Amino acid sequence: MLLWPYNTTEQQRVETAWLAEAVSRKKKLKGHRAFAMSPWMAALDPAASSLFQIGANKHESTSYINTEPGPLAVHHGWKSTLLEPIPDIFKQLQRTYTPQPPNVELVNAAVCDQCAAAPLKMWSVDMSNATGNWGSNDSDARCLTANTPGGNGSHFVSEIASLSKSHLLRHNRYFAVGPNQCAQCSKVLGRPLPNNCMRQAVIANNLVTFPVRCYCAETELVPQLRHAQRGGAAALSLLVRASREINERGHGCVRASHAQNNRVACEAVDAEGHDDAALYQFPFALVRPARVVFESTHLTSLRFLRLAEFLRSYGYEMLSVDASSVSRQKHADLLRRCNTRDHGPERDASVESQRAARLLARKRGWHQDAWIVLAGASQAVV
Repeated sequence: MLLWPYNTTEQQRVETAWLAEAVSRKKKLKGHRAFAMSPWMAALDPAASSLFQIGANKHESTSYINTEPGPLAVHHGWKSTLLEPIPDIFKQLQRTYTPQPPNVELVNAAVCDQCAAAPLKMWSVDMSNATGNWGSNDSDARCLTANTPGGNGSHFVSEIASLSKSHLLRHNRYFAVGPNQCAQCSKVLGRPLPNNCMRQAVIANNLVTFPVRCYCAETELVPQLRHAQRGGAAALSLLVRASREINERGHGCVRASHAQNNRVACEAVDAEGHDDAALYQFPFALVRPARVVFESTHLTSLRFLRLAEFLRSYGYEMLSVDASSVSRQKHADLLRRCNTRDHGPERDASVESQRAARLLARKRGWHQDAWIVLAGASQAVV
């Protein structure tokens, strides 16, 4: 992996060639592939388009600001396979699609780091008092919902789950200073609370675990595509979205005239810190989505650069992010700084290395923002 600044003429030569190839690739992506997500999806033939979404959530309005192609794909009549790992959220997803449309398949599962037969442990934040913390002065989860519009909304922490406990604990820093939040919670609950009622413990003391089935795209998705090919269906769009704050959580599409049977039109990933692992596991050698969407805010700069290089090896280049993503830039920068400093496989990397990776990714046209939209010039068939 090359880091900026370069030390040798050979590194400069390689980088110059890299950038020239990127420019050539992006020229090939002009036209319908350059459309924003919504008009691009609307231009597709529904009979020739499919969606595979990881981390579907409820397919309703959520607490985060985000463009959500998943419900739009279902609305357009795409064949949609929706994965949601959190049992309570999955039940709400089922209610959203009751009666269940014939083009929708709902799966209570997650995409793990590797295909695994045995269930894995997933962490989430309990909002139902299963932990028995209602009434406490520092761990009452109702203080989270008390600080949403109307005092009874869905707080974003109720919409996230992760295979990593530390990833959820990282969100504690949002409540390090919160006297105004505590005053609002005191008003809603009708009892006095200290000014630090949400400091550090409100998430840590309400974590619960549950087993989650690991969905293996290579053994479960690819056979579906082969069956679809025999049945005459065309493109598949993959939407990966395991985190709840992110993410065009995986969306993508391909125009029918460019699609062949069993091609993935779109992939979106939002996996609460495991977006890169979910993408590494996806069988790009067999199925090549026309677009890949994922959230990068929970990745360190080094992990983001490595993922960018991996995706680029399959022909992907970065398109412009949606305007809603830009509005969350401060949030993205905050999370990235936290990740670089305290957490993840790169926690021992120097700040200089992280900065160098971020600069190199930007120089190559890969800007680490809330939601990343990639497009490929061609798709592979199974």
